[in-house]
Amino acid sequence: MSRHQPKFSRGRVGLQTTTLACLLCVCPVVRVALAQEPVQSLSQLYHTAWTTRDGAPSDVMALAQTPDGYLWLGGSAGLYRFDGVRFVPYQPTVGDAKGLINVMRLLVARDGRLWVGSLSGAVSVIARDSVRKYDDKDGLPTGSVFALAQDSSGAIWVGTPGGLATFDGRRWRGVGAEPGSTDARASGIDEASSIVADHRGQLWIAARFGIFKRSRNGDRFELIERKPPQSSGAWDQYLAEAPDGTIWASDRRGLRIVDPVSRKSVSSLLVPPVPDALRVTIDRTGAIWVALHDGLRRIVPGTQPFIPQHERLSLEQGLSGGEVNAMLEDREGNLWVGTMSGIHRFRRSKLTRAELPPGTRGPFVLTAGDSGSLWIGPSSDRPMRAGTTLQSVPTVQKRVDAAYVDREGTVWFGGDSGLWHSTRGGFTRVPLPKLHFVTVQAIAGDDSGSIWVSLTRRDSAVYRREKDRWVGKGGQAGLPDGMAVVMTTDDFGRVWFGYYRQHSVAVWSHGTVRTFGEKEGLNVGGVLALSARGERMWIGGEYGIAMLTGDRVRTITSKDGPAFRVITGIAEVPNGDVWVHGTSGIARIVAAEVRRAMADTTYHVTAEWLDYRDGLDGTPDVGSPSVVEASDGRLWFGTQMELASLDPNRILRNPLPPPVAIERLTTGDRSFPIANGLTLPVHTRSLRIEFTALSLSMPERVRFRYQLTGSDEGWQESGGRREASYTNLGPGSYQFRVIAANEDGVWNETGATLDFTIAPSFTQTRWFVALWLLALTALAWLGYRVRMRQVAAGLRTRYEAAMSERSRIAQELHDTLLQGFTGITIQLRAIQRVLGQRPAEGAAALETALTSADVALRDARNSIWDMRAVELQGRDLPEALEGAVRSVMAGASVALEFT
Repeated sequence: MSRHQPKFSRGRVGLQTTTLACLLCVCPVVRVALAQEPVQSLSQLYHTAWTTRDGAPSDVMALAQTPDGYLWLGGSAGLYRFDGVRFVPYQPTVGDAKGLINVMRLLVARDGRLWVGSLSGAVSVIARDSVRKYDDKDGLPTGSVFALAQDSSGAIWVGTPGGLATFDGRRWRGVGAEPGSTDARASGIDEASSIVADHRGQLWIAARFGIFKRSRNGDRFELIERKPPQSSGAWDQYLAEAPDGTIWASDRRGLRIVDPVSRKSVSSLLVPPVPDALRVTIDRTGAIWVALHDGLRRIVPGTQPFIPQHERLSLEQGLSGGEVNAMLEDREGNLWVGTMSGIHRFRRSKLTRAELPPGTRGPFVLTAGDSGSLWIGPSSDRPMRAGTTLQSVPTVQKRVDAAYVDREGTVWFGGDSGLWHSTRGGFTRVPLPKLHFVTVQAIAGDDSGSIWVSLTRRDSAVYRREKDRWVGKGGQAGLPDGMAVVMTTDDFGRVWFGYYRQHSVAVWSHGTVRTFGEKEGLNVGGVLALSARGERMWIGGEYGIAMLTGDRVRTITSKDGPAFRVITGIAEVPNGDVWVHGTSGIARIVAAEVRRAMADTTYHVTAEWLDYRDGLDGTPDVGSPSVVEASDGRLWFGTQMELASLDPNRILRNPLPPPVAIERLTTGDRSFPIANGLTLPVHTRSLRIEFTALSLSMPERVRFRYQLTGSDEGWQESGGRREASYTNLGPGSYQFRVIAANEDGVWNETGATLDFTIAPSFTQTRWFVALWLLALTALAWLGYRVRMRQVAAGLRTRYEAAMSERSRIAQELHDTLLQGFTGITIQLRAIQRVLGQRPAEGAAALETALTSADVALRDARNSIWDMRAVELQGRDLPEALEGAVRSVMAGASVALEFT
């Protein structure tokens, strides 16, 4: 199957299509998206419901959204705050919370404060987790609060059965219809059920007598519409302002315009009768939402002055609680509805689901026609053409499995009953080869105008029609045997064949065939999708996608998110983006990512994924291309359940960065109020911080990053997790910062911060550390002093030993050498006296003196040796001992071993 190729001539398309249009049967349901982006119908909006089973409060009577992004729900159960994920009962830290039960009305003032009106007749104002309650003691009119509003001057207005009043900053003061009057009952503006302050500064009040208006600079109320006398009850009127400034009213009589933008517009508006309308809200697209006793009605303006498209949602159709009590459009354009059983959210989705006739079932066979039209072959009915209307083809039998529009604009259908092509007279059946086949699997045409078909049978299943004759494999022996699951024609008239079992792709060009398989680098498994754009051929299979250019095959892999698996549809749009459809959903790969992947084979692309939350349920059918690009550039996606489309150049985006809030800090079982400068108790080592982001459209796709300065070295990716836990923290100052991105990747870079301190214990304080340092210093000094004393004692001992040794040596020298030399001296003097007289006796005496001198000299030498230890000089004791032993044993016939 192939999209209509823009390169081919379309000379005959207009005439043939006009003829076909006359032969098609118009279906009653025609809500199929055209070239322009329409306002989505109620059934096309993505609907989510929360009931008491999901934690939502019951009996929701009032809705409001504060500037921080929180959605507030008021009812008999009290006041709740909702971030898109969690419902939290509101408990103020300061003030009287008794006025927050049985909430009837909510008002968000321009200063961000939330005003709450209760059934008991109290009005409470909430600011920064504190609440101030007002009642009749403060001048508030008696009775339940049924209306709250703020006018252009900033004054707060309240309406109760007891009258009308404004708040002067301290007390409530009654207001009458006439200047200076404080009696609302006398003038009929009491029992106000609705108050609206419009963008022009006017104040509108639905009261007992009817609808009143006070101009911006006026001081009196003017009766604009009187309530019929037969009208019973005072609480059956509700006012609302449309985005264009028109004032609408709803009551039991129906829906009507009270004050149009201009008289000219009123004459062109045909307001549909909507009896028993409880309240009305007009969203930014112009759709009118009407609350009923038994459900919800939505009126969508058409392209004409006003062509109402009535849609209704009741209890049987999925609206919980039946009666609608409150409606609100939030900052992102979502419509919230409060009922007796919970709340509902209606939001626009990126994909616009086609509203086909009842009973139409998929899977769908798709191919593009002219003028943005689409040919659809459902499994449950005959094929049909979707354009400005939805038309069926009565001349083609039910259930087609293949479709193709050739270069001449001829439409081809194939199924288990045969093959048809369009002619000026309708659709004509074309005989197929006389074979036992199950169905026509795929159809394509080549540049010569010949048609190729793939039949589901065991043997060769690809045939080419040549002059009313079918030729197996087109006479090309190089074509693989077996059935081609998909076929397409590229911009050059070449025919491409995708084979599932062979895991290969073949291309026919002017009588030649070339095959690409695993040997050529094609590793996508069984081929399920083919799509051509210029020189590039995109191939999808069981295990991924690849791009073939010339002889090169490049496999494309993803970095984040799901892997590309079981790809049944691919389309490259003119700007270079590639759209891929598989069992994991729809992926968009931008052109820049494709270029990087082609330049670097190791690069993993980042894709944007769409799934059932974007407006398309079910998985695609294997064996039938699930993505088609229409001639107007719109992309169509089919699954086994539904058919949806989008304009790739006008994708619905959420441009608002989500407000970020830090909600709770918990240590153990104790929670602390969120305030900068928070001090945590001593010995706090573990804590948990809960945070949120107020993107109510798709909170499940909100992503977070956080960082704790003083602990984390960089940003931590938490995905969609809304809490951070830390352990082993020490005392000190910390700053926690968290940022978030919405479903379209728009980041709030400012985020939210929390500064806190973990208080140290006495043993963790600086004083304690200083004392320890002082004690350690004293101990070190004491140790130093002790050591010095030890060293001094050692030195003293060594000194005394040296002195003792010196004394011993001196004594020894005195006792030996000195006495010896003294004796020798005496002997020499005696010899001197007798030497001249008795020479022989003197010589003998001289010999004795010399002997004494030798003895004295030997004794002196021994004393010196005792001090110097000559044998140890230059060597240690073992060496000296060994030398001495070897010296003694020199010459002896003894083997010496010294150990």
